[in-house]
Amino acid sequence: MVTNEQKEQLWEAYRRRRPTRVPVTYGANPRMVLFDPKWNPRGITFQECYEDAAAAVEVQLQFMEFKAEFLHQYCDHPLGRPAEWAFYVDNQNTYDSAYFGAELVFRDGQVADVSPPLSIGGVPEGAATLALVMDDPDAPGGTFDHWLVWNIPATTSGVPEGAEPQGLQGRTDFGRLGYGGPCPPSGTHRYFFKLYALDRELDLPKGSRKPELEAAMAGHVLARAQLQGNYRRGGR
Repeated sequence: MVTNEQKEQLWEAYRRRRPTRVPVTYGANPRMVLFDPKWNPRGITFQECYEDAAAAVEVQLQFMEFKAEFLHQYCDHPLGRPAEWAFYVDNQNTYDSAYFGAELVFRDGQVADVSPPLSIGGVPEGAATLALVMDDPDAPGGTFDHWLVWNIPATTSGVPEGAEPQGLQGRTDFGRLGYGGPCPPSGTHRYFFKLYALDRELDLPKGSRKPELEAAMAGHVLARAQLQGNYRRGGR
């Protein structure tokens, strides 16, 4: 693993036009493996990758092995499957899905009001339930809550696109239950999907707000995972 100090020395040598190594950034996408039978022996399709959370995780695992074989010699950090798995939440790009034929419907100035597919993994032992929060900290009036769900079974491995996970729904800042898509008044806003692994089922009624959810979770969070997406009107 290259330290920050070593990286700074590398860049400084590059700026002085006396590089010892040339820094290069590689961009690689997990869906690359879908084209190669060696890395996709089950023949997972793009549609399955987007609609089936288990298939999406399988593709991610194969991609880790792909990187370990082909890209390890170019990288400053280890590649391949980690020795220990971290708790995580992930999603697939719905715009790529549209390119391959999936239907996406937009309102005027708004991204499709359909929840994205999420993959969940690395849930710690001892977790009884999960809680999911999506919010926008860049909203003009303060953080705006787009999605609140709790008492999700800890065995949940993903949430399909447009679906609500099993559990209890909270009332968002749209004034309703369920997912509400991004629609910022101006500029680019950040949207955070926050997943919590809890050691108990929450005694919290359906329709509660986020402050009540956060109070109920206090002292019962075993692990947290977060995913960020950005959106602006008229574009991604």
